Amino acid sequence: MMNGIRWVLSLLGFARADGVHYIGGSDVLPPPLKGQQEQEALEMLENGDPDAQYAVANYFAQMDDPKFRSDIVYYLEMAAEQGHGEACLHLGKQLIAAKDYKKAVSYLDRAAECSIAEAVELLSFCYFHGLGVSQNKETAEQYLQRNAEWGDGYAKLQLAVRYEIGNGVPVSHARAMYYIA
Repeated sequence: MMNGIRWVLSLLGFARADGVHYIGGSDVLPPPLKGQQEQEALEMLENGDPDAQYAVANYFAQMDDPKFRSDIVYYLEMAAEQGHGEACLHLGKQLIAAKDYKKAVSYLDRAAECSIAEAVELLSFCYFHGLGVSQNKETAEQYLQRNAEWGDGYAKLQLAVRYEIGNGVPVSHARAMYYIA
């Protein structure tokens, strides 16, 4: 059991290192365990903490093998159910790619509650285009403003363009300049 614990801890160290995760990023993961060690490590995760579950999802994602897709989703869902923001974000992105927008918005909303800017940006996109939710350009703007307040340059640019040309909001050169400045 000890080797399995060390392996999971090394994954946790990877998943937290400088905020870089394999899903959406890249790095070198610890070598895979074999046989009993692997089983022990995976059994630990069934009732484990969400960071460990997210780390194992990253591990399977690194293998880039279609036979592990269900494992990736399984561990992401376990972590997401416990409120792991990054797991919610990645499930939301996968569901957008699968065009299951309503379920995607649910996961993205939970990720946004964890202050994950990318989730807030994707929610803005969903509300602006009516994907999985009723189209609401005011709500889309509120999400962008939230990211802009957090210092997100892309959100500021999006808001500036929207106010300059009146895309979903009234034309306001002053507000456009506010977001550019």
